[in-house]
Amino acid sequence: MKIDPRIQVLLDQLPALVGYWDKDVRNRYGNRAYLEWFGLTPDQMRGRHLSEVIGPQLYALNKPYVEAALAGQAQTFDRTIVDQSGGHRHTQAHYIPDCVDGDVRGFFALVSDITDLQHTSEELKEAQRIGRLGSWCWDIQADRVDWSPELYRLFGLDTALPPPRVRELASLHPPDAWEAVRACVARAIEGGEPYSIEVPFLRADGTQGWLLAHGRPQCGADGKVVKLRGTTQDVSERKAMELALLASRNELRDMVAHHEVACEEDRKHISRELHDELGQLLSAMRMDIAQLRHEIARGGDQVASTIDDMDGMVDKMFQVARSVSTSLRPAALDFGLLPAIEWLAQDVGQRSRLACHLDFDTSDLPLRDAQAATIFRVVQESLTNVVRHAQATEVHITLRHTAHELVLSVKDDGCGFHPDEARKPAGFGLLSMRERVLSMGGQMHLDTAPGQGTVIRIHIPV
Repeated sequence: MKIDPRIQVLLDQLPALVGYWDKDVRNRYGNRAYLEWFGLTPDQMRGRHLSEVIGPQLYALNKPYVEAALAGQAQTFDRTIVDQSGGHRHTQAHYIPDCVDGDVRGFFALVSDITDLQHTSEELKEAQRIGRLGSWCWDIQADRVDWSPELYRLFGLDTALPPPRVRELASLHPPDAWEAVRACVARAIEGGEPYSIEVPFLRADGTQGWLLAHGRPQCGADGKVVKLRGTTQDVSERKAMELALLASRNELRDMVAHHEVACEEDRKHISRELHDELGQLLSAMRMDIAQLRHEIARGGDQVASTIDDMDGMVDKMFQVARSVSTSLRPAALDFGLLPAIEWLAQDVGQRSRLACHLDFDTSDLPLRDAQAATIFRVVQESLTNVVRHAQATEVHITLRHTAHELVLSVKDDGCGFHPDEARKPAGFGLLSMRERVLSMGGQMHLDTAPGQGTVIRIHIPV
């Protein structure tokens, strides 16, 4: 087989195998790439059977394609080849029949090294997998969609299935989200502008996530959009964090408003206690003092009785003062956290007939005043909730002290509730408890369900 010398120079510079094999599968031409790959010069190859050049094992794999090419059918296939140096090459082979007047005389072989391309493709797939990013292309005229493997995984679909038609994509989104996607696509086709949209989607198992889709139009020679190419990324985790942050901000805003109302109510209560209770007692005492002066002046015998009345009023004033002081900060805390909790449990038990069981593993807690006050308020609020809402008969208060943290558990045998109820206005007590614990660098966990009681557990570093 004769080749123009100038063409020969060009073929020898190609990094691909270029050869010609006759109908007996014997070589009639090969460029110099065969020397690098298989250690054979073009002259050494000529007349040899293909199996002698590439080896019997590789030839057995290629034989079906050889037979098809000699039957007049062009062939394209991928194959991994081990060259003479032991290196692995990922290749793509093209067998092109040489037909003259319907008679197949042999076939041309073009084998390209696609190792770098293969590595790039694998790296792209891995990057898409890590980034949960899939790519796609929509041929608008043919209504044909191509998806990358990661896009199948994103939606939870079988990669063996063909990509869904565009009209079938509606089942992968909630109705409102699909309408938003359709509107973006329509504008891109009409105006030729790229788009970006973040919408919810539905996985094959029925769960919902969020995706970020980018689309870029591709125009034909007439300037009209003929294709849309783009990427779709699963942003469910980021969106969940955003929604949680938004909910937290809303809760904080509501809690601040509630806190202001609660503070105002506390001020009113303290003011009322001071005005109504202490004010009346002081007024009565002033009258008694005036009467006492009068009795002393006239030498009457009512002095002792008046003094007794004044002594009783002083006792009442002390009681009111203690009540107001306790509402602001229980005096029991001055004797330590554990005695304060014991006093609180006893007080609640006497007022509500709720059986409070205490279990402390230590009597010496190295706590700051703020930490002790926080734990006390959590117990106080928990017991208040149990008495008001839980319909419980027993509550267990457990305190455990480790080398690094203090763990408090308040468990009741009441009716329980759905955890979402804690986010409603009636659950501001729980939100306030959580914020108190967070301010101490701790964590609070709520475990409850209708009919299963409630467990509040907090962890505070010490």
